[in-house]
Amino acid sequence: MEPLKALDDGGHVIYIGSFSKTMFFDLRLGYAVLPKPLVKPVIAAKSLYEPVTSALLEQRALARFIFKGGYSRHLRRMTRLYGGRHRFFRSQMEKKASHLFQLEPGDAGLHVFATWLHDNVKYDLFKEAASKRGVEFRDAAVYRLSPGSPSACFGFSHLNEEQIEKGVDRMALAWEDMQK
Repeated sequence: MEPLKALDDGGHVIYIGSFSKTMFFDLRLGYAVLPKPLVKPVIAAKSLYEPVTSALLEQRALARFIFKGGYSRHLRRMTRLYGGRHRFFRSQMEKKASHLFQLEPGDAGLHVFATWLHDNVKYDLFKEAASKRGVEFRDAAVYRLSPGSPSACFGFSHLNEEQIEKGVDRMALAWEDMQK
């Protein structure tokens, strides 16, 4: 899915991002794509609260990495890696946990959102049973503006296929534990 900035013909959208997801977490470099009239005011505001430019060495190294084509190669490699994990996670969930969650449509990303197929009480009990089995996931209610059906946000990018399969198996076992 394209960011809203890609659809902005009138220069009304500010796009802010970080390299910590696409490179590595400890690379604390961010960026902002601004409409032209905001560039100078934002630079001036930033200089007031942070007068010394941070991480100059890291900025220069990253700029060189981008300029030499290394970042594009890295993104292609990571897209293949995480795309494979995404597809594998979805296939495992559809095989082994389709009675628990309805996966939201999507074919990319580092997370999968899913709607719980049972009542709220069972959702809370399931989260507890899954945790006892060593599986943690984020309650997607934190992303909602208004109350809705119980849902989950599953992160899988830090796991290999064997770990993903074990995690989904453990969720299925957690559901079985609840049925006893």
